Amino acid sequence: MKRFFTLFFLRYTYLPVGTVTTLHFMYPVFVALFGIIFFKEKLGKLKGIVLTVATCGIFFFMETGSSVSMQQALIGILVSLASGVTYAFYMVAIERMKLKDLNSYVLTFYITLCTCVSVGIYAMCIDKFAVFTMQPIGFVYTFIIAFGAAFLAVYTLQLGIKYLGASTAAIFCTFEPVTAVIGGMIFLHESMSMNKLVGCILILGAVTVLSILDNKKN
Repeated sequence: MKRFFTLFFLRYTYLPVGTVTTLHFMYPVFVALFGIIFFKEKLGKLKGIVLTVATCGIFFFMETGSSVSMQQALIGILVSLASGVTYAFYMVAIERMKLKDLNSYVLTFYITLCTCVSVGIYAMCIDKFAVFTMQPIGFVYTFIIAFGAAFLAVYTLQLGIKYLGASTAAIFCTFEPVTAVIGGMIFLHESMSMNKLVGCILILGAVTVLSILDNKKN
């Protein structure tokens, strides 16, 4: 989990937000591949189609026209994909190592504690430990991000894996870019491009179909 968080934030130094987010959200594909290769899972034709459609929708969020160099772009792509792979491993590990049977609050506490300690040591090793130089508003923003991303997101994801399984929960997580676009429109007054609109429609359609399939299965 520490490796995921490190790669998660490191990737933004190389490529635009939309591009790295698109590459990171390849992780549902990696989750499915891990299940098929290592655990002999059967994805199913309909679920495979849903995964394909959701992944195609993610690529409509790709940003173009960036002025980064070829070397910087390559590093950014590799870091973003590595972020997706480690996140997929994290999701599969929760399901396969029976961690989903633990109380979600307890598991979230231990994951967050280990992440805090390991990332703190990493920051000190690279001389980026900014606690004593951070402005007061920085602590406020850090708390908001920590509460939302390191607690609520981790906790609710564990519940999703517990009740749906890693591969299905991963597909539902592709809804995140849609909420980011809607939040940007509401709070930041960002515009909705045609590409993003198509991406939102594909993802919403895929998630809706997956919800219907799960209801029928239940």
